[in-house]
Amino acid sequence: MPLIIPRDLIVEEVLQRENIFTMRDSSAIKQDIRPLSIAIVNLMPKKEETELQLLRMLSNTALQINIDLVRMESYDPNNSDTKRLKSFYKTYDDIKNNKYDAMIITGAPIETLAYEKIKYWDELKTIFEFAKKNVYSTMFICWSAQAALYHYYKIEHKLSDEKIFGVFEFDKLKENKIVKGFDDSFLVPTSRHTYVDIEDFEDFSDLEVLAARPDTGVSLVTTKDNRFVFNFGHWEYDKDTLHNEYIRDLSQGKKISPPINYYEDNDPKKDIKIRWRSAGNLFFSNWLNYCVYQETPFAIDSIEGKSVSKFGGSSLKDAGQFAKVKKIIFSKEDRDVMWFLLREEDLKRIQRSLMN
Repeated sequence: MPLIIPRDLIVEEVLQRENIFTMRDSSAIKQDIRPLSIAIVNLMPKKEETELQLLRMLSNTALQINIDLVRMESYDPNNSDTKRLKSFYKTYDDIKNNKYDAMIITGAPIETLAYEKIKYWDELKTIFEFAKKNVYSTMFICWSAQAALYHYYKIEHKLSDEKIFGVFEFDKLKENKIVKGFDDSFLVPTSRHTYVDIEDFEDFSDLEVLAARPDTGVSLVTTKDNRFVFNFGHWEYDKDTLHNEYIRDLSQGKKISPPINYYEDNDPKKDIKIRWRSAGNLFFSNWLNYCVYQETPFAIDSIEGKSVSKFGGSSLKDAGQFAKVKKIIFSKEDRDVMWFLLREEDLKRIQRSLMN
């Protein structure tokens, strides 16, 4: 089914070559169905390349989708055509009164910077809060997955000794509708310098780790209701995206190893093997079908906010854990309602801990 995108965003011959089915607004409004409304917050420097990659993934379903592209108003990227951005992209002020069935927030090549030093961090935090209250399901990709986990849960990322670079095989750790139909193991293109340990999720009962490795950290995490999807990989990548990154890094004099499990025989002089596309297409179609289309209210204005704090089990097992929970609670002034499952003796220990 078609995507509804602005006329002239992408030239017709490219859409035809990529088999991306689109529809003009004038035709779409005549159909007696409500299309899904999806916002794409594009933080990547190569805007047009990322647009095409994501639109290709979103078009592989039987759903009609209305796309809003969103940019940061507080930052002008050097690699983008300002006139084109203002023509096709909206700002937060343009969308702040909207409701969306889904939102995608892309990665950005700024993962080694402290969040508070990023020029558009305050604006992005505003969008994170908007997503929590006005979007039914939000997918965060790569860097934005780390940034969102930090914003919502205060989960910190770590710097890797070497770039996590290549196509990595992951085991499916849990059953979840977003990985329905997946094989027991699957491949994910990955390109980042930072990671999040699986152990950092033990204190958050609302978060489920679906894929992780010791050498890459987590790759796929969701909230139990799939309102937030933290995708640390790049299933949307083209065949040569990692190759182009490798050549770029070499040209800049960076110490970089070839992306692993990517070239035939791991030899950069040989052909590239695409082995992630079937899992990627299934992942995006599962997300749209099971987490968005079948769950979001038909009356889109009735979407309710997502609560992000739940504590129990190991997160409240001793005084040290109580102190950690206390830090999480008071790190955010407008904390949502929280639920605790406690015995009477646990409650007394928490009270003593909070008084310290």
